[in-house]
Formats: sequence, C-alpha cells, structure tokens
Amino acid sequence: MSVSDPFYSYIRCLACRNILNGYSGSPPCAPGGAPCFLGGNNITRGQVAKVVSNAAGFSDAIPSTRQTFGDVPFSDPFWLYIERLAEPGRGYISGYSSSPPCPAGQVPCFLPANSVTRGQMAKITANAAGYTDAVPSTQQTFTDVPFTQPFWLYVERASIHGLISGYSTSPPCTTGTPCFLPDNNLTRNQGAKIVSQGFFPNCVTPQR
Repeated sequence: MSVSDPFYSYIRCLACRNILNGYSGSPPCAPGGAPCFLGGNNITRGQVAKVVSNAAGFSDAIPSTRQTFGDVPFSDPFWLYIERLAEPGRGYISGYSSSPPCPAGQVPCFLPANSVTRGQMAKITANAAGYTDAVPSTQQTFTDVPFTQPFWLYVERASIHGLISGYSTSPPCTTGTPCFLPDNNLTRNQGAKIVSQGFFPNCVTPQR
C-alpha cells in the first residue's frame, strides 16, 4: 500500500499495534502481491469484532464453555472477540434472535462471516468507545439517517467524534446531501478509518 493512499495512516496505525493484519498468501493477494490488505473488500462481522475488541483493549478471560451465539462456538476463530463484546454489562453486540436469518437451531446467532453494514459499524464502535453523548432528536447530520432510523443515535455520536463523514455528492446519495448510506456494506478501508479515529484519534506512527 502506498503512503499516498487516503487510508494508509489509519491502516498503519492499527497494524503497528497488532490490531489488524492483512493476508499473506496468493490468493487472496494478487500474484507477487503478498502481503496485502484488500482494503476495498467488505469487512465481516467477525473481523469487526476482533478489530474493535482489540482496539478497545478488552482482555477478559472468557471460559471456553461460554457460547452466547449458536453459530459461534469456542472453535470459531472470532469466538473470543465476539464474547468480549457481548460480555454481560457491555452488550456492545446483540446478534439476531430469529430464524431466518439465523440457521435453524442456532438462535440467537451472530453470522460472523456476513458483511457488516455502515450502520452496524457505527453502533459497535460508538458503544465500544464509550460514547454516551446526549443527542437531541432534532439533530440530523445525514439526509438518509433521520431520528426514526435504528442507527441514528450511533451515527450521530460517531459523527460528533469525527469517526465518519459520509458522502457529499449524488450519486451515491439519493436522498440529498450529505448522506451516510447506513445499509451499505462497509469496506476494510472504511473499517480501519473508523476504528483508528475512534480509539487512536490523530494517531501518528513512525515512518519505516
């Protein structure tokens, strides 16, 4: 990744702290391109749980017998991070409580391999970062995130703290500008920026 990439500083900030990593094989890296980050790819719910949990510094010892979600057993590579975010008293993630979308017999579920949406990411990060700002119901930063939108509060809190900026042109906006597109999937680049800004504002890492 070039230092001129607009997401370089955020990715480097997290990578230097061993909070995120890329891929070391080809595929998924292009031939001769390992290691790679694939910043334009969607980030999954499991990956987000790991990055956010690590960035927040959660280090709880979780008993291997605990399984909050039917589809995330102890053997799942993201089990520890998901359990830390779902820890009683935190509840930063809640998963799904019906089938569908849960597989039969696995309610509640988390669907760790599914892509995370921009709205979901705003909620997870705002909660894990401890944002509790009181936001008036009349406040609406983005034209497509009114007070009635399920992620409105978290989007507004994330915006207050400079984690998100949305889009200022149409397209991609369809409701006027600026817009946030809360139902769109989040990319790995965007996820790195939100987490870096949320837990390490103005992060500076040494140049190689």
